[in-house]
Amino acid sequence: MERKALRWAMGSAGVLLVTLGLAAAVLAHQASRSAAARRPGTGRRAAARPRTPARPQSIDQASWPLHLAAAQGHIGVVETLLKHGASANPRGEKGRTPLWLAVSGGHEGTAGLLLKHGANPNLGADEGLGPLHLAARKGHRRIMGMLLEYKAEVNEKDARGRTALYLAVRGGHDGTAELLLKYGGDPDLRSEDGVTALHFAARDGRVDLVTMLLAYEADADGAMEAEEAKGETKGPAWVPSDRPGDETGYALRFDGQGDYVLIGPSKTLDIGASVTLAAWVKSDGDEDGQIIWRGDQQGGHDPYELHVAGGRMEFRVDLGDGTKASKVRAKERLDEQWHFWAGVYDQDRESLYLYKDGCLVGTGKASGKCEYDTGCMWNVIGAVDRGNWQHFAGTIDAVQVWSRALSGREVGRLLEQPPTGETEGLVGYWMFDEGSGRDVKDSSGEGNGGVFRGCESRSLAF
Repeated sequence: MERKALRWAMGSAGVLLVTLGLAAAVLAHQASRSAAARRPGTGRRAAARPRTPARPQSIDQASWPLHLAAAQGHIGVVETLLKHGASANPRGEKGRTPLWLAVSGGHEGTAGLLLKHGANPNLGADEGLGPLHLAARKGHRRIMGMLLEYKAEVNEKDARGRTALYLAVRGGHDGTAELLLKYGGDPDLRSEDGVTALHFAARDGRVDLVTMLLAYEADADGAMEAEEAKGETKGPAWVPSDRPGDETGYALRFDGQGDYVLIGPSKTLDIGASVTLAAWVKSDGDEDGQIIWRGDQQGGHDPYELHVAGGRMEFRVDLGDGTKASKVRAKERLDEQWHFWAGVYDQDRESLYLYKDGCLVGTGKASGKCEYDTGCMWNVIGAVDRGNWQHFAGTIDAVQVWSRALSGREVGRLLEQPPTGETEGLVGYWMFDEGSGRDVKDSSGEGNGGVFRGCESRSLAF
């Protein structure tokens, strides 16, 4: 009996030990999963968490933690940093302050908090564009109201001689323009090109804006006085390239006020079906503007174009009778960094594709070909028509036009291995490596060279 009792006790103890061991293992596993869930990017639970807002693509635009938080509108982080002694006015890359970045992103609460903690509303970036200019250009009326309350200089000019009122009227932001006028905005101040806010309002047929400006004593007889307004042109500027893979060449800088490259009518660029457009692009901001366009002055009959629309890159083709556009647009806004963009229309697959740095970022549906007369059309880089509107502000390099639909793999290879001279389907290739002069060479071998243009008629486009 004693032996049986002993064996029973030992067996029970063994079971107890195994049970306790299993329980400990379960608890350890659960603790491990909980810890993984608390670590971003690990474990199943972490993968199911809502996605955090997109981070800046480059940390060099935010030299201090306050820059990073302000650029993304993280108001709680901004408040915490300021309470712990962070300066409200540090200048990061290109001289940009946290307030500048908050205004650029339209983060009203963050901008207001920074102003309350002593952010200077008159500290502009290196390009001379201040927070007030940004708010006016983007139509952020409430943010601009706060800036003006904190003594922003209403008539301060940027590096191109443009005031906030000039930018507000140019962007068609009536309410923003009215607020600036109430705070003493001078409607007669001219940009470096001799253009005033009234010139823009008159050109665009904005009776309401013209009436408003005249009510604030704008000069109704004021003529443009800059040399360009008398018919002289300048065009884009050659700049040393700093894009990936081309640190020793050149690129073209467009000022967003009338610069463009004109390429005359060409049979090889007359493409009404499958087509690929590609270019390296570094935008100054998120204003609309053309990268490359083909068409004439008929509205809505543009066979192909790659442009910025709503702050995002867009590829578009007008097929059929030309009255209906097929397009695909990127989801993310431009970020003022170099990117390689490519738009593809594949007639056989009845599809549109948009690539950013070799990665597919958008698709769309399209079918057919152009059924209208395209033979006498021309191509423009940096604007549309004869440079009349949609002027691009930023830097462009290595623009390409292909008369066929490139595959995703081919687009990816262009990042590492650009085309060299005559290649199947390459009908236009402007490398912009001349570095001087007013002529742009076509390296495709098709002879589609271009020429610089400024604002040939300031009465049509400023």
